[in-house]
Amino acid sequence: SSALWSWFMLSTSSSEYLKLDEEIMQELISGINTENFGAELRGTINLLGEAFFLNSQFPEALSLYQKVIDLSEELNLRDGPYSSALSYKGTILRQINSLEEAEKFLQKRLILNKERNVPLGLGSSYAQLAHTFLAQKDLEKATTYLDSAVQVMKGKEECIPCLLMIKIVRAGIDNQLGQHQ
Repeated sequence: SSALWSWFMLSTSSSEYLKLDEEIMQELISGINTENFGAELRGTINLLGEAFFLNSQFPEALSLYQKVIDLSEELNLRDGPYSSALSYKGTILRQINSLEEAEKFLQKRLILNKERNVPLGLGSSYAQLAHTFLAQKDLEKATTYLDSAVQVMKGKEECIPCLLMIKIVRAGIDNQLGQHQ
């Protein structure tokens, strides 16, 4: 649709913070439902969710990621768009302090990445769960999951965000243990 193209151009051509036109977003959201859209548009819905996420519009992002999750499960598609939606939904839930809910979605993603044998996804899943357990102040689980993330990510420097998350979580664990450096 023209709204989708407008949003795409806006989000990819601006070097400033992504600023979404509310009318474009509402037009896109109103047209998204599982009855009319198949598997090929889950990535597009994820992109729209990411735009809301980047603008801290968490309720809208959560709704879109849930649409991708529901559609993926309905169509039995256990792939990248499904993994991404689980990841973002878990991340948002952690950020808004719904830690048990976040853990549920992130555990689902970990299982998915184990089944699919996706090393970067697996490392990222372990790191996200470690971050969630750190937020829950469960340092034992945070350390266990962080160690798993480190093992999986050895020699895989191409996932810079994964490696940064590992460093952040390690620093958080050290901080909570009083081992400041």
